[in-house]
Amino acid sequence: MHHVRQFVPQSVCLSCQGCCRYAERDTVWAPVFLFEEIVELTQKNVLPVCLFTHSYVHKKEAVRIDLIEEEGGFICPCFDSKKNTCKIYAFHPLDCQLYPFLLVARDGKKYLALDEHCPYTQEQKNLLEFKKYVEELTLWLHTKEFFAIAAANPAIFQEYPGKIELLASLSFS
Repeated sequence: MHHVRQFVPQSVCLSCQGCCRYAERDTVWAPVFLFEEIVELTQKNVLPVCLFTHSYVHKKEAVRIDLIEEEGGFICPCFDSKKNTCKIYAFHPLDCQLYPFLLVARDGKKYLALDEHCPYTQEQKNLLEFKKYVEELTLWLHTKEFFAIAAANPAIFQEYPGKIELLASLSFS
């Protein structure tokens, strides 16, 4: 599995009440798992394959996890809402490692973007540490390693609605 250093510290991330909860079952904001992550997590019995019931349609590509209903909304099945923790944090997918940074498809182009709903990044985005992280992440997104991931899993690039800020254009030529 791939590991990307997260910008938001784990303690801050897990103390927030914003992520992993959704108003609708079918939402672009739900985590996307790379095919190789699904294989590894199901083979290690970290996640049951039934959480990816729709994946047979996609044939070895990244797919969104099936959300579960809870208290009038939906949550990621990897999320423990009582403890406000991720049950698979040690194995969480690339999509979650990147968040609040997003891989965006818009007008036939690919971008690195920021979900402006994240309170931590709103406090940090004018600081040098944030700018350095964006540079570091953008460099990694232009490596052969990431090119291979993107080519095998085109669904990791999504069209997100709402408040997102495009940070960098990504080219794969």
